[in-house]
Amino acid sequence: MPHARNHRLLSAFITILLGTMLAGCSKQVSDNIANRHLRSIAGKNATDCGHVGLHQSPTSAADCALAAWKENRPFLISYDVRGIDSKLVFGLASSGGGDVFSVKYDSMGWSTDELRSGVKVLDSNHILVVHCPPPVRLFVSSTGYLDCYD
Repeated sequence: MPHARNHRLLSAFITILLGTMLAGCSKQVSDNIANRHLRSIAGKNATDCGHVGLHQSPTSAADCALAAWKENRPFLISYDVRGIDSKLVFGLASSGGGDVFSVKYDSMGWSTDELRSGVKVLDSNHILVVHCPPPVRLFVSSTGYLDCYD
């Protein structure tokens, strides 16, 4: 009987370990996909204002991006967003000069039904790119995230 108990404990441990590893891989994949699109918009010399995790304060990252935007400097910023059944990442990027784009990642993918004109869906429908309409108006949401009126 002790052997069966040890086997069940080992199986439970392996299950928990694999779940933790897969969750970490999912986060890394989503962050990499979103960051790649943000970086392609902002350019290699852009100010990277950081990636804000779920339980981190977004204040300094938002302040960084707002300062860059006000000075017409390229920037990127991203946030983990709590989802119900999927992993979400939201970000903003600008190459300077006034244009700003919102980039949204959803691990389950975005529906292409009824998309507005100018909205791009990329990476097998996991990335949604929206051009913030001019004149660009950025604001800090109630959660502290920097966003644009689109």
